Amino acid sequence: MHNEAADQLSAVSSTLLIPLVARAEESLRSDRLFEDPEAIRLCEQLRPQLLNVAPGKITELAIAIRTELLDREVAEDLRLHSRTVVNLGAGLCTRFDRLGRPAVDWIELDLPNVIALRRQLLGETPRHRLLASSVLDFGWMNEIAGAPLFIAEGLLMYLEERDVRSLVTTLADRFPGSHLLAEVLSPAYRAVSILQPWLRRSGARFRWTPGDPKDLERWGHGVRLERDWMYLDQHPERWGIVRTLRVLPAARAAARLLMLRLGGEER
Repeated sequence: MHNEAADQLSAVSSTLLIPLVARAEESLRSDRLFEDPEAIRLCEQLRPQLLNVAPGKITELAIAIRTELLDREVAEDLRLHSRTVVNLGAGLCTRFDRLGRPAVDWIELDLPNVIALRRQLLGETPRHRLLASSVLDFGWMNEIAGAPLFIAEGLLMYLEERDVRSLVTTLADRFPGSHLLAEVLSPAYRAVSILQPWLRRSGARFRWTPGDPKDLERWGHGVRLERDWMYLDQHPERWGIVRTLRVLPAARAAARLLMLRLGGEER
């Protein structure tokens, strides 16, 4: 089925198709890390738009690992806190379904054209809401209350450092005691990203790629790095020969997931 809304995606927004395909491919493996039937369904529905979407095996594995890590950490956080989840730059993320549609308020935020596509393909409910806004137009924060769990998956690397800093510190000021699960890439990864065919085809570029994530604590506003997970440390049997690169600090730190505490007291 041809989908006109999908045709209107911008360069950065179009990268939402990469993780969708990767999750569907992972779901079809015998040694899969998770099951995502919604991703498979969406890939069938968007087949014409996916003809030239080929993430590559390493990218697919990295996305599968970040998906598993985030699913696990979000589920654990909700077990402990049962709080609102705000997914920044949600794309066509189907985590709400993978986690069994938890009984919390769950908000998917993305640009208007992406939200239009989500609404068409995935729908909306009073508990699972959609917000159409740039993540950098902070007016959307007026729709949020409490100390949520924020997720930034495949998002922050496309923003300028000043914008990431403004976003994170504003979240800390507006929602003290909240947490942010954020995917970050390293400067070394950015340097070799030009070798990624899918990135060249999309026209998108990586911009913010921090060196030491502990440096984020220098931003103040109660920002603290609680924990991080390096992708190359996960499921070494799946990485094959690539796992030997773990002995190189720059390679091991190429892609990771951070848990940041934003303002307020430590939990």
